[in-house]
Amino acid sequence: MNEEKIIEILEGLQIPSGKIDEFMSVFKNDIKQSTPVAIKSVEDLKSELLNETDWRKKASIAARIISLNLE
Repeated sequence: MNEEKIIEILEGLQIPSGKIDEFMSVFKNDIKQSTPVAIKSVEDLKSELLNETDWRKKASIAARIISLNLE
């Protein structure tokens, strides 16, 4: 995972820096405790991102897109 790229995307979504910091700490903790889930395609995630209104969910989806693109 490229933390800088995630932060760059979140900033592009105009999420306040305090919220980005909060998200990154939660995200790092969630990754440590995560269980395997079904993987969606990047196209599915991009569509989901466009339709999402909650910034937390948008940030999570963006992070998954980045993660998939790094593999």
